[in-house]
Amino acid sequence: MKTFLLYTISLFFGLNFFGQNDFEKATFKNGDVKKIISEKFYALNGNNSTGEEIVVISFDLTKKGMLLNVKPEKFKNKRNVVNVLLAFQATDGMWNPTRIDGELKTQSYKMVFTFFNSEIHYKYNRNKYDKLMNKKKYKKTLEFLNKAIEKEPYKANLYLNRANVKSFLKDVVGEKEDLAIYIRLKREILASLTLGVFSKERRTLMYQTQTRTVRN
Repeated sequence: MKTFLLYTISLFFGLNFFGQNDFEKATFKNGDVKKIISEKFYALNGNNSTGEEIVVISFDLTKKGMLLNVKPEKFKNKRNVVNVLLAFQATDGMWNPTRIDGELKTQSYKMVFTFFNSEIHYKYNRNKYDKLMNKKKYKKTLEFLNKAIEKEPYKANLYLNRANVKSFLKDVVGEKEDLAIYIRLKREILASLTLGVFSKERRTLMYQTQTRTVRN
């Protein structure tokens, strides 16, 4: 299935989208960026409830790996976005910059932080696609993915999955549109993190652990 999807994308858009010599996305050079940012976020947030929302921040990553013009693009909860910004800005200088045609470049990116109240809800979103596809229930799969994209509109793989479903439903135009969105998101979103799926007790434990680490 993966080979078919890559062939379809290259057919519509050309192989240059996948050429590593053309565009090399920035990478984090100090370990697991998701772990570092999430730990910093929980240390700042304490055991406060995060609610359910998507926070998107945009920024420029310079050719020296520095963060510039960091700003919120989408948020509801002020506490969430402030803590996200502080946690993310702590990674300043920890990035390998973007390369385009082999040269270091300043590039605009986004980071996406998804907050769920329930870990069960998150796992449900990840697993149902496979179950429906295995049963060849393509119309129901499409309905499910439409709802999933409403919840997580910045999750690139959801559009890739929906393009796959549309190919089975012979929706060539819709398939092409979703593949274009998938490619755009894969290029502009540097990383996506899921936060807030822990119970209050778990949040408290993480906060206490991070507080001890900071003091030491």
